[in-house]
Amino acid sequence: MSRECSICGREIDIDLVGSQEAAALAGISRKAFTMTASRGKAPEPIATLSCGPIWTRSQIEQWAANRYARRPS
Repeated sequence: MSRECSICGREIDIDLVGSQEAAALAGISRKAFTMTASRGKAPEPIATLSCGPIWTRSQIEQWAANRYARRPS
């Protein structure tokens, strides 16, 4: 998803998400996502801010797709 930068007006092609949004994208609870991430079983965050770790939406979407593809039926 592209967005326009409010400062320079250029298109920005990075959509950042925190734990709550990452959990929603993965279809699990925030607590489950946080525990998964703390065990090293989620993507490495691109940064950690005072509000917590952040990821790109594409990182989480790819991880969730791969995670569910590996699960046995």
